[in-house]
Amino acid sequence: MVEADGGRGRPRGGARRRTGQRAAAALVAHLASTRATPDTAKPAPAPQPAAIPRAAGLEQPGLEKNTLGADSRCGEPVPGPESVVWRVCARVDADRVAFAVKLTNQADGAATARVRVRVQYARQKAFHPCPEAPNPQPVDVPPGRTVITDPARCSVPREPVPYAYQGVGWVVPANANAGSYELSPTAHVHPDRTIWKPDLL
Repeated sequence: MVEADGGRGRPRGGARRRTGQRAAAALVAHLASTRATPDTAKPAPAPQPAAIPRAAGLEQPGLEKNTLGADSRCGEPVPGPESVVWRVCARVDADRVAFAVKLTNQADGAATARVRVRVQYARQKAFHPCPEAPNPQPVDVPPGRTVITDPARCSVPREPVPYAYQGVGWVVPANANAGSYELSPTAHVHPDRTIWKPDLL
């Protein structure tokens, strides 16, 4: 479609060729100045959560600090079942003490690890069920991902007198009914401070 030319008539063929040549030259100059290429002109695709490198999901030995937030500790990593590595954690807040299990699936394939998790807490070395989650729960852990049980479902009020607390956790295969428990570091909770044993320097 030809646009109106303001009454001057249609341009001659030579004028059309010169205009097209000038436009092409301007485009080439623009591309050269920006150094655009097919590779750099397109934005890089955003990384997908499923493409986490295997090394990124590997658990490091030793205790973990502040995994559940400020003033929390997780115990040593425990291998299995399947490709899962897990830790038992505890957190001390201003008014509550909470407990959880952190699970990491270190597999680099497409298989989701299906396990059963039970969380309890120990106060003065006596075990107690979680108020909101007293029974074992099924948990699915996607490959290369980390899942933490909800600390709000296993928390108790902080007492005005000193007590020693630990998280207690079991992680077993999805069809198992028995397994060994592991403990978090001990939180010696005083009204004005918390002392962790063992702790990170």
